[in-house]
Amino acid sequence: MREPSLHITESELSNILVKVLGYTVPASNKYARDICRLASKKSLTNRQLVITNDKLLREAKKVNNARADHVMVFLKSVTYQRKKKERFVKFQSPKRGSPDFKAAKEAAQDALNFCDAFELELSKGMNIYVEIGLAKMQKFAYFKFAKMYESICRSYEARIEYDKINLHKASEYVKRDYISKVYEITGLPTEHNSEEDMLCFARVAKFCDVKKLPINLYLQSQFDEFSYRNTYPAPAQLWGDKAIVRFTKFLKNKGLKVKK
Repeated sequence: MREPSLHITESELSNILVKVLGYTVPASNKYARDICRLASKKSLTNRQLVITNDKLLREAKKVNNARADHVMVFLKSVTYQRKKKERFVKFQSPKRGSPDFKAAKEAAQDALNFCDAFELELSKGMNIYVEIGLAKMQKFAYFKFAKMYESICRSYEARIEYDKINLHKASEYVKRDYISKVYEITGLPTEHNSEEDMLCFARVAKFCDVKKLPINLYLQSQFDEFSYRNTYPAPAQLWGDKAIVRFTKFLKNKGLKVKK
């Protein structure tokens, strides 16, 4: 009998802990982080996040049987996504037998597994896989896809959760206010367009929306605490138990109260 395996995001695990064990949200977030941290050392091999051994065998057979078709779809996706980013530039697909073609074949296999893991139609899934991969490259090269599978999966999971939160305008406001505060400190413009950063901003927006908090006040509380260390918080540090502690401390020090 095949041993069960589990793939779940940290936020989903936190929600389950609340429902099953009755934890409070701060406690469930903490335990979910601890579980994910410990579980990361037990991750599946072959750079697959959600694919069991039996599934890997099926996928390997599928790739071997239709590898040329998958590579062609992958190459078309690369051309399409690169044209969107680099207009008026001519692109040539790598020649068969070349190092780039070999790298593309390996990337196509990862992209195929990505499609299966997230139950995406082949063409759509490969376009998403390539789009996220290209966003992570400063300069394009096929071989760079080789170490991106887990990173692309995490980014896509962040994109899914961001869309589920569905506070896009508020998230953009958090992002703009965050970038503005960073600029005030460093004098340097910054960009935070990755799926992971946008998810962090969305989580702040959701927290402020649920608690009826002014976003600017909440963000100021985070920057105020870090100012004593001559630095500023990363997007991932804007939410979670420690961020709530910083916010509570900020209100107390300023003699402020928030309506419940």
